Amino acid sequence: MTGESKEKTEPWVEQHAMQYDFGYMTGEDLSPFMKSLGMGGYPSAALINPKGIVVWTGHPGRLNSGTIKKHLKGASKTPVDIGAVTRHWPKEAMHAKSAFASGKLGKALAEAKKLPTEWTVAGDVERVIKKHVEKLNELHAAGDILGFTTGMRVAIRSLAGVPELVELQATLKTLKGDADAKSVLSGQKKLAKLAAGVPELRKSRDALALAKKIRKLADKYPNTIVSATADKLLATITKKRDRMR
Repeated sequence: MTGESKEKTEPWVEQHAMQYDFGYMTGEDLSPFMKSLGMGGYPSAALINPKGIVVWTGHPGRLNSGTIKKHLKGASKTPVDIGAVTRHWPKEAMHAKSAFASGKLGKALAEAKKLPTEWTVAGDVERVIKKHVEKLNELHAAGDILGFTTGMRVAIRSLAGVPELVELQATLKTLKGDADAKSVLSGQKKLAKLAAGVPELRKSRDALALAKKIRKLADKYPNTIVSATADKLLATITKKRDRMR
């Protein structure tokens, strides 16, 4: 959360490759809003658990993956706004809604198909499944092995019973037996560890040292998503160094 304007905030968000939601607010509403969340400075971030309770606030640069994972239990794995999709569902769709909310899209579809065909429940679930499958296929097509394999860990549970899962699992099996894919996956994991240090950079010499490591790693994986992602990280580091001078 920041008190800066939209014009100042969004370029900063893009520069630092933020992966969480953000907000900006100015005027007389800002102070009481921040106080209610326990925020005391700018920029500020708040971590809210699946029960809607604020469990952490502070500078976004200090919010690490360990803190986030600690409070993930109970969070929905459905990649959509559950309320927006299920708001109009009748009470008879309670079993489908329960499965949908828990991220079990295959089970939700099976329950939805037991309902009258004139209801939109099954169609709603099918659209979400389609988006989920399309996203995984896009990751694979882009050569994002890490993104695809990570997404498949969720999909195996979420899409159980869905025909499209069979083809996705076949793709995953092929990737696991492909030496080039395994190499890229290894490179992506190494790059992800280096990327975790970018938000923490405070000194120019540290930025230079990290950039050197990223560049060296990128050179080992030319013309892959590793080098493409590394280029974006290096651009971000360069911008941060310019602000340090």
